[in-house]
Amino acid sequence: MSPLNMKSIASKITNLHHLTQLHAQLVLHSQHHHNHWVALLLTQCTRLLAPSNYTWHIFHVATYPNVHVFTCMLKYYSQIGATTEVVSLFKHMQYYDIKPDTSFYPILIKSAGKASMLLHAHLLKLGHSHDHHVRNAIMGMYAKCGHIELARKQFDEMPDRTIADWNVIISGYWKCGNEEEASRLFHMMGESERNVITWTTMVTGHAKMRNLKTARMYFDKMPERSLVSWNAMLSGYAQNGAAQETVRLFNDMLSSGNEPDETTWVAVLSSCSSLGDPCLAESIVRKLDKMNFRSNYFVKTALLDMHAKCGNLEVAQKIFDQLGVYKNSVTWNAMIAAYSRVGNQTVQGNDLY
Repeated sequence: MSPLNMKSIASKITNLHHLTQLHAQLVLHSQHHHNHWVALLLTQCTRLLAPSNYTWHIFHVATYPNVHVFTCMLKYYSQIGATTEVVSLFKHMQYYDIKPDTSFYPILIKSAGKASMLLHAHLLKLGHSHDHHVRNAIMGMYAKCGHIELARKQFDEMPDRTIADWNVIISGYWKCGNEEEASRLFHMMGESERNVITWTTMVTGHAKMRNLKTARMYFDKMPERSLVSWNAMLSGYAQNGAAQETVRLFNDMLSSGNEPDETTWVAVLSSCSSLGDPCLAESIVRKLDKMNFRSNYFVKTALLDMHAKCGNLEVAQKIFDQLGVYKNSVTWNAMIAAYSRVGNQTVQGNDLY
């Protein structure tokens, strides 16, 4: 099979099975260790949330991994929140004496957790700390790690602040629970300076403080809404037990012409689970099917939990079986609890093991 044909196959990958088929073809043609194909496979692993041991195997066979391959692996670890592996990967990169450009460091800083604080000194030494994107990532890292005073110091010393810088510091104050300072900074910005991310940050912040009324006020005042904005309000309702409001807002979202994504469906399905209404669950599943939405692991887990809590054990069991290696404590507990509710714990619940 020619490289052109393999590229054609790669463009049509929609699930893990397709990915392993392409991988097998690359192995067959002794192409699987070339950096171009390794990077492509790693990118697909990130998109599909492939198992980490499988992804690591793809990376490990690269004979002389280049900066592009390392960046793709870094993005995968960033996606799954594997901070320990991120630090190890950077050390591996240094072993190969690969020197990335400045575009690599913001991803590294955002992915390495508290270890990122050590990188600040490293970046000062390399002379990268004045790069705008690196500077923004450093400020965000301090805010994320709970050092809001250091983040604020970075912010105050910036000679030319962008909207992204304002958004990071406002988000940082929300993370440490300082509603007053987050709101003060929001109002310090001119209306023309705020963007959809600024407004969404305020929605998310108030929702996390369980102040749904104020969160909805900011949501309703938004000059424009992105999918992330809708998801922020939907998740706020869902995570605070306002299931009916979640379903109503979801219907408003569909009426406005916005297409739901995985985060949307998880919020809506989890709300349906808490309501335990089989008719509502059936209507939501019909909408999901009508849109031909390809459910990932998170959506399937939420679907399983909803069907289990609505008493549809047959469908829940089918989804549970389909999850394969992606089963976790949530899926196991959902199935065991479902069988317990119908008094079939001994026969079926134990069989799950």
